[in-house]
Amino acid sequence: MRRSLVALVGASLVVAACGDDSKSSEQTTAVTKVAQEVTTLASTTTVAGSTAAPSTTAAAKPIDTNATLRFSYQVGPTSWDPARMSSSFDTPTAFFAYDRLVHLNTGAEAIPGIAEKWEFSADGKALTFTLRKGVKFHDGTPLDAEAVKANLLRNAAGASKGELAPIDTIDTPDPLTVKLNLKSPGGSLPGVLTDRPGVLASPKSFADEAATKALDLMPVGAGMYKVTEFVKDQKIVLERFADYWDKAAQGAAKVEILVLADNNARANALKSGQLDIINLDASQIDEFKKISGLKVTEGLSLNLMHVQLNRSKPFLDKKEVRQAMNMAVDRAALVKLANYGYGAPNNQYFPKGYFGYNEAISIDQYKYEPAKAKEMLKAAGVPDNWELDTVVPNLNYYLTLAQAVKDQMAAAGINLKLRPVDPVQTAPIFYVQQSGDVLISVFGGRADPAQLLNSLFTKGPIQNPGGHTTPKIVELVAKANEPGDQKTRAAAVQAASKEIADEAMNVVMLHSSGAFAATEKLAGFTAWLGGKPEFRGVGLTK
Repeated sequence: MRRSLVALVGASLVVAACGDDSKSSEQTTAVTKVAQEVTTLASTTTVAGSTAAPSTTAAAKPIDTNATLRFSYQVGPTSWDPARMSSSFDTPTAFFAYDRLVHLNTGAEAIPGIAEKWEFSADGKALTFTLRKGVKFHDGTPLDAEAVKANLLRNAAGASKGELAPIDTIDTPDPLTVKLNLKSPGGSLPGVLTDRPGVLASPKSFADEAATKALDLMPVGAGMYKVTEFVKDQKIVLERFADYWDKAAQGAAKVEILVLADNNARANALKSGQLDIINLDASQIDEFKKISGLKVTEGLSLNLMHVQLNRSKPFLDKKEVRQAMNMAVDRAALVKLANYGYGAPNNQYFPKGYFGYNEAISIDQYKYEPAKAKEMLKAAGVPDNWELDTVVPNLNYYLTLAQAVKDQMAAAGINLKLRPVDPVQTAPIFYVQQSGDVLISVFGGRADPAQLLNSLFTKGPIQNPGGHTTPKIVELVAKANEPGDQKTRAAAVQAASKEIADEAMNVVMLHSSGAFAATEKLAGFTAWLGGKPEFRGVGLTK
């Protein structure tokens, strides 16, 4: 897998996080040295508790705190309502306007956010958060324990139902303390609350039906920036929130986000100076590395490409059929054909180097053997030229990947009937409406590995259409959710991953590198192992 120097920083962060104590000092030194060579950051210093990118060097030029940062992403939010957000694509835009109980660092580790600290009880049946003092929502409402409780209860009844399922009741003994009483293991909850389930909206914004309807189109959060203009699927304009608790996170006075689905449109806007940073398709990385005046940030990512199966559909409920589908895909070829050599083939849900990765799962467990796969399908009673309604986000990269998968599976007698859909509607169509047999798309990395396993492979979450699972997987995912240190939890996560691979629950294809191109004036942006970029401390030099 080809990686830039920034990618090596991400990988080193993972190694440092997973290494034993005797090596931690040496690894930390190495990470710092590499980071110092590649990162130019804001002149502001990170304050205690801040999640802005750490200042490892003095900026070559001072940050222009009056500047407007212009960013383009391929899709806009499915909704601004945290309880209705249904896609991983929502968070890169949502995190400008919303804050969460817990934040992530670039190495995908949970760190303080609105909650300054948290602690599990000795028996693991309660998780207590201590909140920051004086935090306010954009409408002036205090962000206190009651506001957090209202949000968590509402999110748990909405799109985050499965992820917040361990919570039984919530106590608020004082305005800065939130105690989650758990009915099942909640070891993944600190990580879960860094993502959509932990997004906090002003209680006034969902106080009644009219307010809730408005929230769908205009956020009322407590984030770094406040939305002043929103044109659905076109444009978002935000301004610095004066009362935000972490001033170091606000590198710009204003942020403009253009929604441009077309790769070439984003590329041309950056080249012509209309934008400061864009996300790149794999096909664009080599080109942008050669353009004078621009820089590329490419890093290890938990994001993965898979063929997700609705296992409640005919034949997909059979293990041998799913195994055959895994044998009908040439993963290494897909990295070359669809990813231009960036990324790594994989048949499990975590990349090598991450603590959830299981070395016992061989990449050759499902070797590319279309003839054998065809025989297995016939033995399972699958008809010739079996056709599957295949949902694909209507974006260049996914269409290219889907066509390559279609061509490969055809050799095994599987006919994928590709159905391109509006990217924003992908999740509602496949997860909510449960329309389509399979989905070929990205699955965004989750802050905690147990969160991902729970989302995809237990019965309740929206991300598991049809609700298919097995008793053993449910048992192993529950173990992975138990509180404990990383080493203890890693063993449980890896055991669950092995069972999921053996059952061939979906067709994992590859892990990709997240890549962004930006003007040389951009400062403070770095690679995020979690795969979801954040812009804390990001700005433009004068």
